[in-house]
Amino acid sequence: MRRGKGFVFKRVAFVLLVSSLGASIIFAQNSSGNSVVTTPSTGGSVQLAHSFSGNYTLVERSNWSQYVNGRYIGLTSREVHGFMNPVGTGSWRGQWGTEYTGDFYVFQQTKRNSITAAAGIDDISPSTFVMLQDGSIQFTEMCFYPQLRNFPVFPQDKVKKGSRWQGTAERVIDPRNNNQYTVLEVPVEYEFVGEELYEGSPVYRIKAKFATRFNRYNPPRIIDSELTQATGTHDVDILVDKENCAVMMILDRLDETFTYRNGENIRYKGTTSLFTKIPVQVDKRELYERAVYIARGEEPPASSSLGKKDETGKGASSSKTGSSGIGSGGTEKKSVPGTATSAVTDDGKGLFQVEDTDKGVRLSVRDLQFVADSSQLLPQEKERLDAVAEVLKSVPDGTFLIEGHTAAVGRAAGEQQLSEERAQSVIKEMVKRGLKEDQFMFRGYGGTRPVGDNNTDAGRAANRRVEITILQ
Repeated sequence: MRRGKGFVFKRVAFVLLVSSLGASIIFAQNSSGNSVVTTPSTGGSVQLAHSFSGNYTLVERSNWSQYVNGRYIGLTSREVHGFMNPVGTGSWRGQWGTEYTGDFYVFQQTKRNSITAAAGIDDISPSTFVMLQDGSIQFTEMCFYPQLRNFPVFPQDKVKKGSRWQGTAERVIDPRNNNQYTVLEVPVEYEFVGEELYEGSPVYRIKAKFATRFNRYNPPRIIDSELTQATGTHDVDILVDKENCAVMMILDRLDETFTYRNGENIRYKGTTSLFTKIPVQVDKRELYERAVYIARGEEPPASSSLGKKDETGKGASSSKTGSSGIGSGGTEKKSVPGTATSAVTDDGKGLFQVEDTDKGVRLSVRDLQFVADSSQLLPQEKERLDAVAEVLKSVPDGTFLIEGHTAAVGRAAGEQQLSEERAQSVIKEMVKRGLKEDQFMFRGYGGTRPVGDNNTDAGRAANRRVEITILQ
């Protein structure tokens, strides 16, 4: 499994240095921990403050040329999607912000030669943090995602064109992609460029520079014991929404080299882009109840809000980024009847089970019938697949997680592969029914997550299932 790089940020007390953006800058940190702009903020100045507190999806895409000991290895392409949900108000060292929780899905390929495809997941990493007004995020426990953290961090003072400020960053790296993480502290220099339009929305552009640096004189606070040195440069363009300072896009142009104790050096050169999306805003109760009707083979009532934009035309659009979303107030979370509540009747009849989970409404299709030891679905599953597609079409721009499971009756490796292939087969059937292939992410678990007893026919039938979660 190959994983992307990550970034984390912290601040220090007083720094005096010569800025690579131009002039000498004095940066200080006040008692509350906020950075202070030293450039005068008279005339045409604006206050940068993060006020977005709704659901969002963070997408990171990396495309790097990789060199090992000076030899070109190839192009490394990775992608991470994080689905973050606000769960309330949180605090950190006396500062208040929005607490988020969610999962980051890590995978390598979603597009090749402009052909869109479902994404095979390599890893799922949970994350919980508090987002503060200055844009920084503080973690309640150790998490490796999001990979770019506290970036950008906004100053306490107002800014205008040419204003500069500094901060100290932490960056999480894993150059060998072997889950041996190193946390680097690096100084970051910001410059406020001004206002412009991005995809029709007013934004502020900020430039940033930071260097990858460490050696025995400034060691990381967490380090892979085999890593001895890191050098490199980063030039970054940042776009934030004018209204709420939510990050819309970050483009990081990097060139860095990592040296190991055995003399090996690994160089990455290329770009990492990050952007936020506002997912389709769906009334979860309405979606749940609609899915229950369909699971029972009944005609659902007419939907008035599922998968539609709000009155401003912003909140429900998945094509809009950070700013174009829910606004500073976020979205009300409506309760749904119980966690993992089944929609089938007591006698077990029903096309699939409907469950409420923290990730979203989940459709669990039990005892899904395939040709023996293959991923080919049998014709008698058409009715159930039609019903699943009908539910998913209720959220036309949604993102769907497909998880395949088998009974544990044979070789674990074979079951793992079979579960992935069966998940992909379900995706193909959904595409035939009018859904877009790039709306889907998939992962197989083989027989490692049973819901029934593998020693009984009924238990094995329950374990042979595919679960489809409408991510929110």
